Amino acid sequence: MIAVSAFASSVITGVVTAVLGGGLAAAYVAVRKVNPEIGQITVTAAQGVVMMQTGVIERLDSENAKLRNELSEVRTSIAQLQSAAARADQLQHERDQAYAERDALSTKVQQQAGKIRQLESKVRSLEADVHSLQATQEGGSP
Repeated sequence: MIAVSAFASSVITGVVTAVLGGGLAAAYVAVRKVNPEIGQITVTAAQGVVMMQTGVIERLDSENAKLRNELSEVRTSIAQLQSAAARADQLQHERDQAYAERDALSTKVQQQAGKIRQLESKVRSLEADVHSLQATQEGGSP
């Protein structure tokens, strides 16, 4: 597109020169004089495009490096979160085991408390029997 514009420019220069100034010979000289510049204009434009593309590529490389760093940080965060989640699961399992053990021990304590109450009742009954026997022996012997 730039080359077409440069070519159109040289044609316009030739037409203007022919009309205003020296006829066909002057127009031919003007076109020949501008014609070598067409290649230079194209090369200059191409160099500008290459420089622009180089700048874009450098910006994209920079952004790509930044995104790689962010991705690395995100992956590290994910790994830490997964580790924390695994630890939380482990702690929850240990807590559940502790609750189950507590419940089992509570049941055993209640059973032992029941046995203690039964033994206390037997002791009171035996003490009563002993008092009764003592009272009988004291009352029956001179």
